[in-house]
Amino acid sequence: MNPAISIVIAAYNEEDTIGAVLDAVAELDLDTEVIVVDDGSTDRTAEIVAARTTDRLRLISKPNGGKGTALATGFAAATGSIVVVQDADVELSPARIPDLVAPIVDGRADVVYGSRFLEPVPGLGFERRLANWFLTKLTNICFRTKLTDMETAHKAISRPFMDRFTLEATRFDVEVELTAKLARLGARIIEIPDPYKPRTVAEGKKIGFGDGIHAVQAILRWRKWRPSA
Repeated sequence: MNPAISIVIAAYNEEDTIGAVLDAVAELDLDTEVIVVDDGSTDRTAEIVAARTTDRLRLISKPNGGKGTALATGFAAATGSIVVVQDADVELSPARIPDLVAPIVDGRADVVYGSRFLEPVPGLGFERRLANWFLTKLTNICFRTKLTDMETAHKAISRPFMDRFTLEATRFDVEVELTAKLARLGARIIEIPDPYKPRTVAEGKKIGFGDGIHAVQAILRWRKWRPSA
């Protein structure tokens, strides 16, 4: 029987944190499968995951192509009725996954975002706050959403909506594409507070200014997208 929840983790050079993430996922009292997509890591990320594989934890290794390609690979392999996106770092804790999926299980939502900005975020710099605010505001205008954190890496999506689109983005602009397509499909998207522990570039943060430019371009691109009849 297929698991209720598929947790898809895109990983690139996260040897320092992937073990802690998998430990936290293993503690969840949920019927899950975990799919880690190693996006061409050059460190020990794939080795660490491979040592933990079971019938409920799979490793898929692929050449480096960006977060979007890794998520698309993981989504294609997922079999659960709810698909959860979890990063391979510890900025957003897997312990919040039960709270992410609960509104879908209860029938109150089709998609749930873990918002980093519904509660105070100590340690987050002004520039990153401003960038997130701007991108989310532009998204709300273009797609008639009411989000506080479009760029969050914590998303839970019900299977019927997952099956109605494919991902084309290759980089971090995949967050824009997901939001755009889910909104255009009429998904009921809600947010819950999601405690956030931001890390620095020195600690492994990979998103940068260029990704913000790509996100704006993606918003303008996907504004024209409509689901197939």
